[in-house]
Amino acid sequence: MSLGPKRIEVVSLSFNSKGNYLVAMANDFDHHITVFDWRNKNGPMKIREGQAHGGKVDICKFNEYSMAAFASCGEKHMKMWELGDVELEMATGLFGDIADPKNQRCICFTPKGNVVTGVENGDVYIWSVGKVQAKIERAHKEQVLGILYVDKIGLFTAGKGGYLKVN
Repeated sequence: MSLGPKRIEVVSLSFNSKGNYLVAMANDFDHHITVFDWRNKNGPMKIREGQAHGGKVDICKFNEYSMAAFASCGEKHMKMWELGDVELEMATGLFGDIADPKNQRCICFTPKGNVVTGVENGDVYIWSVGKVQAKIERAHKEQVLGILYVDKIGLFTAGKGGYLKVN
């Protein structure tokens, strides 16, 4: 499978909840996102393509509670994506009054449809309906580099300072 001739490096991969779609993100100038139908009877087939962001993008991840939704985040942004009928549909997350537009380093999802991101300054942002609705200030002293939501247990975060926390 190829993302295209000018996309020399793939930096993020994620399967959807059914395991039939694979999203891949290239580390080119526009951080192209390509979605493949992995289980196509004729072999993997490219079904959608789009541009994530002009700045650095750290991750692109399918929502494990959805067949068609995923998100990407990185340099001062978080974007939500959906596999539309013809193309990728994208909405840019709004920071609002609660959060500052800082670099988002990692991402996870909750069963209620929230997106949760780890921030470069150690905060954690909780997004709902495309906007930051809450934040956990200074969850870590430095960057949040890993984040995982486990249903009925809680939110796990890992930070640059060498700590793992349950929030």
